[in-house]
Amino acid sequence: MFLVMAYIEGLTVKDKIAERPLNLDEVLDIAAQTAQGLQAAHESGVVHRDIKSANVMVTPQGQAKIMDFGLAQLADRSKLTNTTTILGTPAYMSPEQALGEKTDRRTDIWSLGVVLYEMVTGRLPFEGERQEAVLHGITNEEPEPVTALRAGLPMELEWIIGKALAKGREERYQHAEDLLVDLRSLRKKLFAGKTSIVSGGPRLTQLGRPLAGERHSSSRILLAAMALLVLVSAVVAVLWLGSSVPGPEPTHRTFALSIESPAFWPSISPDGRYVAYLTKSSSAAGPTLWVQDLSQDEPRAVAGPEQEVWNIKPFSSPDSRFALFRAGPQLRRISVLGGAAVMVCEQLPDNTVGPWGGHL
Repeated sequence: MFLVMAYIEGLTVKDKIAERPLNLDEVLDIAAQTAQGLQAAHESGVVHRDIKSANVMVTPQGQAKIMDFGLAQLADRSKLTNTTTILGTPAYMSPEQALGEKTDRRTDIWSLGVVLYEMVTGRLPFEGERQEAVLHGITNEEPEPVTALRAGLPMELEWIIGKALAKGREERYQHAEDLLVDLRSLRKKLFAGKTSIVSGGPRLTQLGRPLAGERHSSSRILLAAMALLVLVSAVVAVLWLGSSVPGPEPTHRTFALSIESPAFWPSISPDGRYVAYLTKSSSAAGPTLWVQDLSQDEPRAVAGPEQEVWNIKPFSSPDSRFALFRAGPQLRRISVLGGAAVMVCEQLPDNTVGPWGGHL
C-alpha cells in the first residue's frame, strides 16, 4: 500500500513573516488565495479547523497552498469527535473552538483572520505565556487595531480583519467567498489609489453619497442639524485657534450624512474620527447602531436589534475605539468596527445619569 501526496516547495507564511515584513499587496494576495482555497474546501463539506500561518505554504511562483488537513472535519459529522475536546492551535482558535463547541466554516474564517492580522502586524492578536491566557483573550478581549500597530494601512483592512475576528459567529463573515470579495475589492482600490490610508491622525473628508433607498423628511431634518452642528463646531475652533495661536488661518471641511430612516442620538467621538447614531425602521424589531468613519464613504452597522440597543450615548467614554449603549438593564461596549458586544455593567439603575450630564 502506498500513500501518495503532492510535494510542495516553498516557504510557509510563518517563515515568510519571520524572514521580513510582508508588503500589503503580498498580504492581500496570500489572504485572497487562502480564502479561495477555503471556499473550495467548504463547498466540498470540509472544515479545516487548523488554519494557521504554519499551514499555509507559498511557492516560489507566489501560489498559496493550504496544508495539513489532519484535523479536518466533514460537515454534519461533528459526532466523530467529542465536542468538548479542544482541537487546534490555541492562538488561532475561534471562540467556539476555545469553548469546545461545535465548529463550522466560520471557524476557518476566524483563523484566517488571525493569519491576516499576523501577516499585517508581525504578531498574533491574542498572546499570552500560558494557553489559558490566550484562550481567555480569544473569548473575552478585543485585539489591538492593526492601524495602531502599523502605519500606512487602509481603514478597510482594519474593518475586514475586525469582521473576520467577530466573536459571534453570526456577526462574522458567513462564507469564505464574502471575505474573498472584500479582499479583492480592497486590492483593486489600493492599486487605483482609491482607499483612505491611516497616517496617524483623524481626517475629515468630503462625504455625501446617499445610501440606497428612500429618504424621509426626518432624515433631511437630521441631515441639516448635523451639518449645522459640525459647521458651528468648526467655526468655534477657527475663532479660538485664530485668537490664541499665530500663524496661517485654520481650514475646515463640512460633511453630510444622508440617512434612510428616522435617526436620533448622533454623537461625535472624542478624537473626531467617528459619528455614531441610531436608526429605527418600521420593519425592524429595534434600533440599529451605526458608526460613520469620517474617512470612509459609507457608515457601518455595528449593533442591531438582536443586541437590544435601546438607549445610547455612544462616545461618553474617552476611548474612541468603542461605543457604549444600554440594552435593558445592562451597559454594553462594542468596537466601532463591529463584532460582539461586551457587558460593562450588569444592572444599571433607571434613569442613570452619565458623566455627560444626560440620561443613559
